[in-house]
Amino acid sequence: MAQCTPDQTITKPLIPDSATGLPHAVAGTPYASTIFLKTPGSATYQGIPVTIDSLKIISVTGLPTGFSYVCNTPNSSWPGNSFGCILLTGNPTQGQQNTTSPITVNIRIFGLFMGFPTSVDQPNNSYKIIIDAPQGISDMSTNKFSLDQNMPNPFTSETNIDYTVTKNGPVSFKVFNMLGKEVFSTSIRSEAGRNTYTFKPVNMGPGIYMYSIGSGSSTLVKRMIIGN
Repeated sequence: MAQCTPDQTITKPLIPDSATGLPHAVAGTPYASTIFLKTPGSATYQGIPVTIDSLKIISVTGLPTGFSYVCNTPNSSWPGNSFGCILLTGNPTQGQQNTTSPITVNIRIFGLFMGFPTSVDQPNNSYKIIIDAPQGISDMSTNKFSLDQNMPNPFTSETNIDYTVTKNGPVSFKVFNMLGKEVFSTSIRSEAGRNTYTFKPVNMGPGIYMYSIGSGSSTLVKRMIIGN
């Protein structure tokens, strides 16, 4: 069974956060995306300090038909002050294109409150899976500047990025980390129409990154995930 690898460099409880969201799925293309989490060791409840013993994913509800999830631990549970991840996978069909499925990650937190064992359910409903229609003939014409989701995603050694430009000439390709720092940049010679660039990360650790294609005054941006 496919499984994700925790990112022990994250500083937020959940990555991606609600502002970034999950990468879009494409009808007819296998989907995989990872939610990385950091379990705190302590928290405050009603103004009183709480010691976090563990965190458990009870379920992930609202997933589109054909989608499922798996955690990096057999029981979907992690002790306090540790890292984990949830891998979402699916095979979206043509009938699911142009749909949006809000999903909820149902979390149960176990800890000590005023010295007594307790548990609190805390659902996170900030995610959604959007299934786009596959690009058709019109999208492959030379009169539209477009950028596709990289495939595979997540990846380790290399990934392919398809894009369309309206004329011959160089385009700029850049990669940024989640703090907005540019970590890779190159110029790609491109021809009018459909192009494919194979990206191989060098000196880049596992995690979520943003990549962009710039042509003239236009720039398009998408997210990608580098695994271990």
